[in-house]
Amino acid sequence: EAQGPAVQRFIRGTGVTPNRIRRGQVMDDPQGSFNPLPAKPITEYAPQVSSIVMESAGGQPGMDIYFEDKQFPAVLSGVVKDVRYQVNPDGSGYGHLVVVESKDPQTGEPVDVLYAHFDTKPNFMVGQRVAAGQVLGQQGGSGSVRSVDGTIASIDFLAPAPTGSNSMKPYRGFKNLRMYIQKQLKGGK
Repeated sequence: EAQGPAVQRFIRGTGVTPNRIRRGQVMDDPQGSFNPLPAKPITEYAPQVSSIVMESAGGQPGMDIYFEDKQFPAVLSGVVKDVRYQVNPDGSGYGHLVVVESKDPQTGEPVDVLYAHFDTKPNFMVGQRVAAGQVLGQQGGSGSVRSVDGTIASIDFLAPAPTGSNSMKPYRGFKNLRMYIQKQLKGGK
């Protein structure tokens, strides 16, 4: 309290509370965006995927996915960290994007998941919770996209970085995480 309204964290006393948060546990958003439950498996919403391409050009730590119904879902739950439009002077770039601060379901480590190339600006605010399987928007062709119909859903797994840093450092476990996500998208097979 003595540190003023800029402080976004608070620590509760000892004992158990009814909302499953242990006393003494740091809670990043006192307005309720904290969720101690693990990520829901992608197979629970079974999107129709016609192709998954593991990105390799430029060493991008992610995958390009083509969803049949063009609905672009979150592959992990988390908290929205950034929503913006990004295109470089040469025309390359992600176009409309969302970055969601998530946890790797295999290791529990934090990972920033960048969802890109939406058709329009996704309707999310920084700090908003996103559930695995929740539709973030429609896959589109914003930024630089090469596909048969000019749309794609692109997901990159990045090392956690401060909001606004524009860091594109790959998450160290991105290869295992994208294989896990690919398996989930294919129904666990």
